[in-house]
Formats: sequence, C-alpha cells, structure tokens
Amino acid sequence: MTAEEMCNTFYRHCHRGGRCAMLWTPNGGDGTKKFSSYVPTDQKLWPPIKWLGGNTYFGINPTNVDKDQYHANKNEDVVAVNVLYREHDGPQFTSPAPSDIAIQYMMLRNNPERFHVTDDVLMKEAVGNAQSAEFLLDRSWYKELALRHILALPVRPTVVVDSGGGYQSYWFLDEPFMIESPADLATIASIQKRWVHMDAMADPGVHDIRRVFRA
Repeated sequence: MTAEEMCNTFYRHCHRGGRCAMLWTPNGGDGTKKFSSYVPTDQKLWPPIKWLGGNTYFGINPTNVDKDQYHANKNEDVVAVNVLYREHDGPQFTSPAPSDIAIQYMMLRNNPERFHVTDDVLMKEAVGNAQSAEFLLDRSWYKELALRHILALPVRPTVVVDSGGGYQSYWFLDEPFMIESPADLATIASIQKRWVHMDAMADPGVHDIRRVFRA
C-alpha cells in the first residue's frame, strides 16, 4: 500500500457516517483570516490548491453540514465518531530544572503587560515555556520518549501520526458512534474526554470531538 493509499484509508475510516469532511487552514487567503473547506466523504480529501503553501488541518469527525469557507464545524455539527484520540507533545516529556522554571517565571512576572495576571497562571505558563525550551535542545530524544510511551500503552493505538512536535494517536472504533440527539453528543464527548484523561502524559486540554489536526 502506498503512502497516499494509507492516508486515504485513514481518512475514510475517520469520516464514516457523515456527508462531509472538513479541512481548515489559518492562512488560506490573505494571511489574516481562517478558512474552511468541506469535501464530500466519497471523494479524496485534497485541500484547495491555493492552500498548498500553508498549513492544512483536517476535522477528525464528519459532518452533514456544508458551511461556507468562513465557518468551521462546531461540536454540535459532528454526526459520527469513528476514532478516539490523544495528543502527545514532545515538551511534555521533558524535566526542566526548578531554576529554569524560576527564570521563566521571573521573565513573565517582570513583564509590565502581565502585571495583573495571577501567580498561578504565570507559573503554569512558566513551566510550559521551560519545557518548550528544553525540548528544543534535543527534539529527537524527547519525541523518542513520547513514542516509547505511546507504544507501551496497555491498549496500543491503531494509527500514530508524527505531528512535528509530538504525535497524534488514534484508536479506531469498529462501527461509527452515530450522534442523533444531544444525549448522544454528551455521551461521546464525555467518553473522548475521559479517554484523554486516562493518560497522564496526553495533552489534557485536547479532547473536543470537532478537533482539527494537521493533515
């Protein structure tokens, strides 16, 4: 199977049960607006030609709503879920020294524009900045740690995609979970969120079912 065939097989599985798949870019026009494109699920998921020089993302779950280019999917637009997912970022696998975190915190605390931000918020941001700085010192090693973690999970993912700064992990469902009511939406949204939070190394804030990932 070629790389193109593998990609198309992956997309077809993700978008079962819906009429459209969404593509999204933050720079599809003049660089200042976000743009969406809706592709029928019986066609190959190709971005518009004018997007090819920028960043393209795909909605992991399908919709029946074909919106215009200025409007992206919302959670309530999703009609089926075919995969559970987690995102593992390389910086999450670093261990910055307390002194490095303190330096990042003081830089934020001494910024006049951040004067009114609480210490708790600044400390959380300082930890993230210190992790990112350490990650850049040896990207390949920290990505290796992330991949080792993923492959050692009790339930291994069906597909793992290199996102550049980490990995996207997908667990295929045998059959689509069809969303036909607000109760269905609440159920699958809760399952997806809990699936992410079962893994302490996954990004805890990435769990919405209308999520877009880099294609």
